[in-house]
Formats: sequence, structure tokens, C-alpha cells
Amino acid sequence: MTRKSTVLAVAASLVAAAMPMSAAFAGKGKNDRARGTGISVQNQRAESVQVTIDGELVGLLPPNGRAAFPTTEGAHAVQLRDADGDVILQRRVRVERGERSRVRLRAGDGRLVLLNDSGVDQVVYVTDREGRVRHQTIDDGAALDLSVTPGEVSVGMSRTWFGVRVNLDEADLMVAPGTSETLRLPEVEEALVRVDNRSEGAIDLFHDGERLGVIGAESVGFVRAPVGELTVEGTFEGMEAFERSVVVDDEQGARMAVEVHLGSVVAINESYVPARVLVDGQSKGWMRPGEQRSFEVPVGTRTIAFVGREGVIRESEVRVRAIEGNRLVLRPQRRAHDAMTVPSRDRRDHRSRRHHGDRDDD
Repeated sequence: MTRKSTVLAVAASLVAAAMPMSAAFAGKGKNDRARGTGISVQNQRAESVQVTIDGELVGLLPPNGRAAFPTTEGAHAVQLRDADGDVILQRRVRVERGERSRVRLRAGDGRLVLLNDSGVDQVVYVTDREGRVRHQTIDDGAALDLSVTPGEVSVGMSRTWFGVRVNLDEADLMVAPGTSETLRLPEVEEALVRVDNRSEGAIDLFHDGERLGVIGAESVGFVRAPVGELTVEGTFEGMEAFERSVVVDDEQGARMAVEVHLGSVVAINESYVPARVLVDGQSKGWMRPGEQRSFEVPVGTRTIAFVGREGVIRESEVRVRAIEGNRLVLRPQRRAHDAMTVPSRDRRDHRSRRHHGDRDDD
């Protein structure tokens, strides 16, 4: 006796022991014993099946067997499963008082028709109840007709851009014996964008506030983006670095090359209190009084702030340029040669106390 037949024999014994005689097993060619309200199930396949009604196992039918199972009147969910518990057929039937609804499990395979009118070629991966996997390219405007083992069938859809396979969608559907189901492949809503990052650091890409992905420094990477014309925003270490208009084609995808140019900003803390430096809201750390620190940031207009423990001491917008040796110095006090700076409260208070002869405790 094989393992599968052993499982069936044990299941049959357990189910038969737990069921009344009128609802247990019916062999080949036997008539229904119950004539009341219920569901009659006929198995025309060459395999035994488990009968489940409303989620409860009620019987096991041998090949070409038939049985009647008493139920209440109303709607009921019927599932017929193989020895492994995989669903072969599922039906929702309505039972009237004093009547018997019928469910028949036919012999033979089912058919699955896949239609591709998505506008692009797609590769499908079809897996049926027995675990058979078939994959094939379906050209745009074409169809694929497959014979599948009845039961649940999984279909995965994919497409390749730039040599990279991308999963597009997946679907699970029931294919009953002797029937045909049709699945229309969905349109491609996203495609792959090839990004050549020539910058010295990693870049983060966004579209409409949604993160697309990260591309490492001086490397080529890929992100998925919506099909159509869109604006891609890029950040460098949390700072806005660029905007780029890209047309993403469902068949060709898109390409873009990015190089973030950096400029140097020198921050000098000439106050008498510690201060934290923020560039576009990104912290660059605390600075001690008298400390000088240099930062490389993307070119463009940057908001640079000195923040103390009690709040902002000074904040300025600075135009950072990618010129070698160009240094922009920020000081928290006004100088004659630095029109962009604003006097800090600490320095003004210090000068005021010194003017009135007070001692500076800082």
C-alpha cells in the first residue's frame, strides 16, 4: 500500500466512525440513502475526494462514488479536496426544505485561457494543483490556451527591462474540471528606470512624496516608477539635490544619469555657547565655541542655521557654488565684510555688558 492510499484509508476510517450511517460513504453505483434536506455529491474522478460543507469535513468519496449529506435549509459552501487537502472544486449552493441540491465533480482537466492586450509582451508563470510550472512569453495581442489540473491555479506575470526581470502581478483562480477560465493580463502601470549615479555619494529618489529607491555612489541601479511623464526628485544626505523630468515608457522603461555637484561650506562658531549646525534641517553636529568645521553639500541655495539649547541663534540662506577653493563662512555676528550675517544675541549682550562696565561670566 502506498503512502497516498494509506492516508486515504486512515481518513476514511476516521470520517466514517464520526458520521451517521446515512451520511458516511457511498460506493460505486450506490443510491443515496437519505431523502431529506441536504446536498448530494457525485465524484466522477479516478481519485478519492474529501467533502467539506461550511468548513467542516463531512465525508470521503472514493473514485466514482456518490453520497448524500444532510444539511439545514439555506446557503452552504461546499468544497471538494484531494488527499493533500488542496481544493479541486468549490461551490456555493442553496438548499430548500425537503429538497436535495446536487454537486458533481467531473472527470478530466480544466482549461485556462490567458489573453494579453496590455500593449506589451509579458511572461507568465502558471502553477496548477499538482505543482506543474509552465512559463511562456505571450506577445501583445496574443492568447495562450493551457490544459491544467482542476483546482487552484496560480498565475504570475513579469516583464524584463534592461536584463532585469520584474514581477508585475499575480492572480489565483479556481478552474473546475471540464470547464474553461479566462484571465486577461493587466496593463503595465510601472516600469523600470535605469539610473546611472555618477555622484560621490548615494542618492535617494522620490516621486510625489513616494520613495522610489536608493542608488549607491558611483553605481548603476534600478527603480520602479509609474508609466508616463513624471518628475523625479533626488536628495543627497537628506538634502534636496535635483529635480528631473522623466518619461517612463511601458515597453522601454527609462534611463537617467545623475551627478550631484558638491560645494564647501565652512561654519565658524565665534559665540561663547555651544551651537548645533543644521543644513536644510539636517544636523551636522554640535560645535564648541571657537570651533571651525567644513561641510560638503549639494550646490544650490541652502538654509544654514546655528541652533543653541534655547533655539535658533542665527539662520541664513546661502548660495553654494561648485567652485574649487570657494569657501562660504558663516559667523554668528555681524562683520563689516560679511553682509549676509546677523548679529547673535550672545555677542550683542556681551558688548552691552562690557560697555556698561559689567563683568562677562561666560
